Amino acid sequence: MPRVMPSTPKQPRRHKDERSAAAVFGANLRAARLAAGRTQAEIAHAAGVSQNKLPPIEQGQIDVRLSTARKLARAVGGSLRDLVSD
Repeated sequence: MPRVMPSTPKQPRRHKDERSAAAVFGANLRAARLAAGRTQAEIAHAAGVSQNKLPPIEQGQIDVRLSTARKLARAVGGSLRDLVSD
């Protein structure tokens, strides 16, 4: 009997100019951090996140929980709205 593999949901196609929410958040977080003159270590400590998590967040490689996004926004002295706006 042939083995049936479960189907994986297909990701919606994005227009080539459209960035993921993680990419927008990460780019805005990095810009806000640099504008504030803070290091990744300082922001990670202030937000209570692991320092090794900040680079992939800023690069848009991983999603963060809403609670973490709020902590990061506070750590850079901005609002969550600023960090998620494209």
